Amino acid sequence: MILAGLVLGNLLLLLICFDVNYFLASESLCLIGLVLGLSITRINATLNNLDQSYLLFLDHIIAASGSYSAMNGLSNFSSYLSGKCCLGLGDAKLAAIGGAWIGTQGIFVEPEVAFISGGLFSLIGRILFLLRPQQAFPFVPFIASVIWSVWVFGNNWWIQQLDRVLGI
Repeated sequence: MILAGLVLGNLLLLLICFDVNYFLASESLCLIGLVLGLSITRINATLNNLDQSYLLFLDHIIAASGSYSAMNGLSNFSSYLSGKCCLGLGDAKLAAIGGAWIGTQGIFVEPEVAFISGGLFSLIGRILFLLRPQQAFPFVPFIASVIWSVWVFGNNWWIQQLDRVLGI
């Protein structure tokens, strides 16, 4: 699993660099990340002789498709309300990668922490006059860092931190 973690970390780092430089998520990297996440989930479940390993695999498929659909829906809804693109399709694709790697339990933590940290970044940027009103900034770094940290620390650690800070 250490090797899988290194693969995930490098993939997320490449996606972050691509988004920061071009405001896009690479189609090929997103597809590779999705396929690798689901493959590693299946291999890990099989190697650990988990009873009903297909349920774990199905959980990660549901997390990938559900998180993609939710982020894409949020993007469409926010675009409808504001008249401009608020979240890109790359953010939805990255959410799907997260679902493939960290499953349904982890994917419920990811958007909360990503939106909180992105919001704080935006607020600090506005206070310091580094961001103009409604200026776009790459969101992939926030999503990717949460996916990585859930992979490393587990979703229970994040739930404890959110409960401690926000009282959730």
